Amino acid sequence: MIQIQANIAEGMIASVLIASLTLSFVRWAWIRWVGLAALGFVRVGALVGLFTLSIFATPVVIALNLLTKIIGAILDLDLRIRHG
Repeated sequence: MIQIQANIAEGMIASVLIASLTLSFVRWAWIRWVGLAALGFVRVGALVGLFTLSIFATPVVIALNLLTKIIGAILDLDLRIRHG
């Protein structure tokens, strides 16, 4: 049961980050706020993901954890490139 909850949590984190990444390319005026909010979410999500990974290291949890790290890195790079 906890494995299902971990998958749901990692899936939600990935979904929010994908939405943030998409919104950052669609709404240029909001890029700074969307990027900062997403990066804050990434930091919290990374801590939750590491805790989840330490309890249940299933392939789905590992894949979703890796996906959130990749998207967070892309958002961080995007924010740094666009705003110095």
